[in-house]
Amino acid sequence: MRGNPFIPIDRAAERAGYPALLFVTMGSLTIMVAAITLLAVTQAAWAFALSMLSLVVALALLAAGIDASFSESEDTESEDTVENGEVVAMGERGARKLPEPHRDAA
Repeated sequence: MRGNPFIPIDRAAERAGYPALLFVTMGSLTIMVAAITLLAVTQAAWAFALSMLSLVVALALLAAGIDASFSESEDTESEDTVENGEVVAMGERGARKLPEPHRDAA
């Protein structure tokens, strides 16, 4: 079974700090607005058929984007990992630990 092709794109966008689901939603909305605008301008049967096809494509795109956004694939790492018996946050892996400053009791 083939996986969802949106998962790597969604993961890369989320790591970069972009709202991936918002981009998918805007793409779906753009497809629908273009099809309905064409239907309003031409009022032809082929434009109606094209707008119905665009509706199906937009819904499929949105469903795949939502599925990718909410999926938990095995290749993604959790936020925290364990290194040498200590839990280390994902961004701190490989970072040197500085010694605690010496504080004298007052």
